[in-house]
This record gives sequence, C-alpha cells and structure tokens, in this order.
Amino acid sequence: MLTAIGFWLFLLCAYAIVWINGDREARIFVNLVLLAAILTALAMVLTRGNAHALTVFAIDAALLAAALFFVGRSRSYWPIWFAGFQSITVASELARQLFPHQIPSLYGAMASFWAIPALLSMTVAVVRDNRLRHRATRR
Repeated sequence: MLTAIGFWLFLLCAYAIVWINGDREARIFVNLVLLAAILTALAMVLTRGNAHALTVFAIDAALLAAALFFVGRSRSYWPIWFAGFQSITVASELARQLFPHQIPSLYGAMASFWAIPALLSMTVAVVRDNRLRHRATRR
C-alpha cells in the first residue's frame, strides 16, 4: 500500500512539473501517462489472473506506441528515453505472457519499476528544455 501511495505521489508531482514546464507536446503525453496509470489501477481492481496481465500489457503497449509516435515527431530527447524504459516494461510483460513458467513472477513484477525512471527522465528533460527555451528567448 505504501508503494502505491508513493507511486501516485511521484506521478502527480511529475505531472504538475511537466504541466507547468512542458510544451504542448509534453502536456499531451503526460496526460496519456496519467490515463495509463488510471486505467492500470482500474485493471488491478476489475480484473484477475491472465485477464489482468493482458489488460496491463495492452495499456503499456499503447503507451509505448504513443511514446514511439512522439519519438518520431519531437525535437526533444525525452520521448526517446521514455520509450526506452517503456520498451523494457512491455518486453518483460510480453516475456511473462509467452513463457509463464520460465519467467519468475518477481521479474514480471519488476516490469512496473521502469515507470519510475521513464517518468523521471521525462520530467527532468522537460524542465531542462524549458530552461533552455527561456535562455534562448532572453538573448
């Protein structure tokens, strides 16, 4: 329970920082991250077993697809970092689905860990991009 509260506090703080400092693109994407987190929380409550794993996989794969879309059109580097971390999550979840007896559940559970560095890299990069934009406009 404490882990879940910590994650949601981190997510909401990162959301606020990106919303304040980010451009339109970053704001759209951070809304997608929040939506994915809400849908994942709902999946945890409403689904069990394999249906749960497939639902979470679908949510994470959709977020990865969105991140890859932003990689292709963004001038910032944060989508690349986010997509990299998110791809680890999706690959771990896929491996757990394809090889349920070979992949220990601990490794599958660790897939959710990568949300933290993904969101952290996005938040730090958005703040740094904002600072660079302000410096460039002051000259």
